[in-house]
Amino acid sequence: SAVEPGDFLNRQIYRFSASGEYDPLLGVTYKSEQTFVFVDYAPLLFRDIRTQYHHRCSNYIHSICGEDNEEESCAHNLQSMLAEGKSSASFLISKDKKYIIKSMKQSEFEFFCGIVHDYYDYMLKEPNTLLSRFFGLFHVEKE
Repeated sequence: SAVEPGDFLNRQIYRFSASGEYDPLLGVTYKSEQTFVFVDYAPLLFRDIRTQYHHRCSNYIHSICGEDNEEESCAHNLQSMLAEGKSSASFLISKDKKYIIKSMKQSEFEFFCGIVHDYYDYMLKEPNTLLSRFFGLFHVEKE
């Protein structure tokens, strides 16, 4: 799909709560024991990258947040990983072990935002790259 320059700055905001919020675009309901806001940065770009590597968006969301009919909330679909690295980042892994989520410092976020255009172009042109495959850039905050 054609990406516009403004797509690198776009963001989609979701609100997770116990009552759930239905997203008609993706056809999924987001639920959580605790209410929090989830910001998805450059969603169209990362959708293209996920598509390049055959990861359907609905499967990606379900892997992290659970199925619509599950009694469990998002918190039960992610498990902590013990990892000691230079950045002292936290890591979570989806229950099905398909995705790893890494926390990042503000400086890392700003750096990645600065290279996301080049990263996007490269990942679509070089599908067999050995670079890490980032399928999203998010900010999560409790309400």
